[in-house]
Amino acid sequence: MVFGNNILKTYIQTKFILIAKCIVVQQKEHFDGSGFPKRSSRNRIYNASYIVSLVETFDALLSKNGYYGDGIPSKEEVYFILQSEMGNRFHPKITEIFLDDFEYFIQLREKIIRQNKKRSL
Repeated sequence: MVFGNNILKTYIQTKFILIAKCIVVQQKEHFDGSGFPKRSSRNRIYNASYIVSLVETFDALLSKNGYYGDGIPSKEEVYFILQSEMGNRFHPKITEIFLDDFEYFIQLREKIIRQNKKRSL
């Protein structure tokens, strides 16, 4: 997080860079205020930061080197983990919208992984 913010300090302050800085700093903040670095909560956290945090967690849960080390939880377990963090770690409305299309995001992630494997061959 600090590394990303330090890199962004060297760039011209465009609107996009300002948004990116905000996301880098806030992506570990939680809806209930239990995150870091500032323990911000609710509407003091940029919605894009909530989205990045949710998607990063989704991907990490499904990755071999993610949160579970060697074991990857099932899709159902990932869904339950994300659902159980609604209103705590994640913004409830953003999480609800994401989970409404959960299966689509699973399929999209798998498609992107396949495409990246083809490109690296």
